[in-house]
Amino acid sequence: MPMDEQLAQGQRDAAERFAALVDGWSGAPLDFSPASLATLDALLQQWRDLAEVYAGAGGPALASLAGPAAAYVGEVLIRAFGGGWVDLDAPDALLDGRVRAAVLPAVQAVLSGSGRLADYYQAVAAQVAGAGKDAAS
Repeated sequence: MPMDEQLAQGQRDAAERFAALVDGWSGAPLDFSPASLATLDALLQQWRDLAEVYAGAGGPALASLAGPAAAYVGEVLIRAFGGGWVDLDAPDALLDGRVRAAVLPAVQAVLSGSGRLADYYQAVAAQVAGAGKDAAS
């Protein structure tokens, strides 16, 4: 079911705010390109390392980045493949009209140290490509 446009705009706004905050904190601009996910991976790794040193095992401050980071990752996917936000249990991206991308669990995995956003992007790209082949047959 498509999200209400106001809620979808909220996701886009959260992504823009997150990108601006990251730029302010780190000086690393996030431009919503697929390549920016590698930059975000490196920053999240640094922040995770700092959180472990200063707050122990990630702490609540790092966990609070999950939602805004997921909005950013979802916007990268939507801009790369076309699509929009859909509302399931949590906001997901519907890409190319066929592939649902659950971005929050992917970001949470990265924050816990068990994943990379660049790898997630590649996996989603493969799903979109596969869905395109299925639709063409």
